[in-house]
Amino acid sequence: MWGITIGDEQYRWFKRTLETSTARYTFVYAHHVMGTGRGGVEASELYEWGGGTRGKGAADEFRRRRPGWELPIHQLMARHKVSAFFQGHDHLFCKQERDGVVYQEAPLPADHGYSTYNADAYTSGVKLPNAGYLRVTVGPDEAAVEYVRCYLPKDETATRKTGDVAHAYTIRPRP
Repeated sequence: MWGITIGDEQYRWFKRTLETSTARYTFVYAHHVMGTGRGGVEASELYEWGGGTRGKGAADEFRRRRPGWELPIHQLMARHKVSAFFQGHDHLFCKQERDGVVYQEAPLPADHGYSTYNADAYTSGVKLPNAGYLRVTVGPDEAAVEYVRCYLPKDETATRKTGDVAHAYTIRPRP
């Protein structure tokens, strides 16, 4: 898994972007925490994202595997107060948080089975089944994230309608 990387050039760009940002909110979007595997905060503890490997000392391994990198990616995001990391790899709604960074797995809008795929990879957080999408509304005092459900017309009922908000939360701006 150490072979999967964003690379030195992208790391330097990301670090510089976070260091120089004056934005009140910082949202990072990617396909997945590590580009492969499953999980949110669970994966953020490992390899170049968290510096660790299962069953090994993290700090020495990280320094050896990523020479010249100041911090693992998660710690870099936490230091610079990234508001949220959005990913879509696992196809379910799951909102987690680690060190002040929201890890938000995006649901699959077109899942007619309304399943909670890969839920076992997420050991914490709010987990809800598909189908739907995220609506993010950014204002001066808060950013609102809503999980908006989608149903096929034949699957709608009095209590299940497309457009229903299944879960909502807010993110405060950086100080």
